[in-house]
Amino acid sequence: MKKLLIYNGTILLFLLLLLEGGLKLFNTDYQYYERTYAAKFPEKAAYQIDSNWVKSEPDLGWVCQQKTHLKFYRQDFFDVKYQINQEGFRMQRDLDDLQKTARKRILLLGDSFLFGIFLENQQTISAKLQQQLGEDYEVFNLAIPGWGIDQMYQAYEKYVAQIQPDQVILLFIDDDLQRTVEAFFWGATTKRAYHLVNGQLAFRTPTDGSLNAIESSFVFNFQIVNRLYHYWHQQQGIHLSKAIFNQLGSREKGRGKPLTILRIPRKEQVLQNDCFQTNLTHFLKNQDIKFDDLIEPFKGQTHPIDYLYLPNDDHLSEKGTALVAKCLFDSVW
Repeated sequence: MKKLLIYNGTILLFLLLLLEGGLKLFNTDYQYYERTYAAKFPEKAAYQIDSNWVKSEPDLGWVCQQKTHLKFYRQDFFDVKYQINQEGFRMQRDLDDLQKTARKRILLLGDSFLFGIFLENQQTISAKLQQQLGEDYEVFNLAIPGWGIDQMYQAYEKYVAQIQPDQVILLFIDDDLQRTVEAFFWGATTKRAYHLVNGQLAFRTPTDGSLNAIESSFVFNFQIVNRLYHYWHQQQGIHLSKAIFNQLGSREKGRGKPLTILRIPRKEQVLQNDCFQTNLTHFLKNQDIKFDDLIEPFKGQTHPIDYLYLPNDDHLSEKGTALVAKCLFDSVW
């Protein structure tokens, strides 16, 4: 029996090494997944790309500098004018002294797609929604490039009492789920990342779950191991996001307000008809949280899909933001 185990183990090891060799031979451009623990990659956590937009924020990780021109990764879009308030969000109004009025307030939570990266202020989702809702409503855009579901929830926690919204809407792309596992963002800074303790959210330190030298050598030198490592973090991101959505939904139920969550598809997902396939959809329905996957409206357009996205970029064009705003309006109102 012992010889049989050794024999089978040797064969399995040989096949794995053969597969690894094939992957390295035919997939030479493979990018190893490593955006996880800031303490493991301090030089990357602090690495400043050619950017002037990042402002460190102790509760949320990072927000935007209060500048008219923010330089992201596209030099050809540097002339876009942004309107950033003193809290670092893309809004004209500051949040430090809000007076409640008769206007209903809509709180939007999201990432760079909702922020409107490379778009003028009037071209963003929030501006388009504000235009549709009219003067009886006031839309608040709490979205920052690179944010995960965790930071969206942290922004909600920090500002919900000040804004007192009548409706909370969270918009995400699939990457935002995995970002909940990560402790930092390229070119930005570290953030307060979560992990689950007995099924409950708890803040972790940047070193929690980090790899030792032997583990790192396997994870970042073997594509097979790295792919498994990446998959494991994707699953962790789903578990964390479910806990966050559950917490957010409970908070809104406690306020007697509805919560709506929408998924924005990326260009390749529309082309591949990649619907949201995680068990998160079923989970949200069980939590009585309204959820919409916008891939069908994106697929149903008569003009080419490229019109909904910026040239040579995955972010939305003005036509794309107008479509999302219309879907939002039709779904909620």
